[in-house]
Amino acid sequence: FDLATDIPIRAALMHTGIREWVLALAVHHHAVDEWSFPSLLGDLSTAYEARLSGHDPDWEPLPVQYADYAIWQREVLGNPDDPDSLLSQHLGYWQDVLADAPDESTLTLDRPRPAHPTHAGEDIEFTINADTVSRLREVLDDHGVSMFMAVQAATGLAISILGGQDDVVIGSPVGGRTEEGLEDLVGYFVNTLPIRHRFAPGQTLAEVLASARNAVLGGFEHQAAPFEEITRVLGTERAEGRNPVFQIMLTHQVDNG
Repeated sequence: FDLATDIPIRAALMHTGIREWVLALAVHHHAVDEWSFPSLLGDLSTAYEARLSGHDPDWEPLPVQYADYAIWQREVLGNPDDPDSLLSQHLGYWQDVLADAPDESTLTLDRPRPAHPTHAGEDIEFTINADTVSRLREVLDDHGVSMFMAVQAATGLAISILGGQDDVVIGSPVGGRTEEGLEDLVGYFVNTLPIRHRFAPGQTLAEVLASARNAVLGGFEHQAAPFEEITRVLGTERAEGRNPVFQIMLTHQVDNG
């Protein structure tokens, strides 16, 4: 896709058999996030069923369009260079939180990051025992901590131990659909938050969880600041071999299977 000129979606209907057709869709991630797919596929299903019945699809009109959201975001957040704007206040939070953060959070000291990315990798799958998860939820409920916050803390601790660091930044995407009327809207709303974890000798488990809770809640409260603006105000040095601000990403996905 040439995003300067192309519509970021392409469709092709292919005749694959005597009575069989396949609809292929190619969509640029710039236009559709994970949350959008149920709405997109639901609209296709509604349209298909309507055409089979010989009439036009009867969609309920959405209260807003993506263009409305983009305009609203620009008007409400304001100019990042205006110290009184909401966006400037959000960016001020990230400047304070990420001040003097490490340029790189590394997993292992004996395998330095290459100057140029190799894109080599591997998927490792494992399952946590259901009894362990159940007991963990009880402990987290006692501390007022969500599972996501706990996994943030556990990931940060693992990186700290493996990489010999007491200061770790982990990137995590957020849905970005914080306003009413955006639930069924197809579009890209996702933003990425750099969550910072700092550890100290002698910390108790309760203290680690409380720190992770505060870091995540603070990030969510200021999630309206686009990640590219965060990197801009931080003056982060760009390097080909690593992502700016964070190099480890933690995502959460619900399996409905």
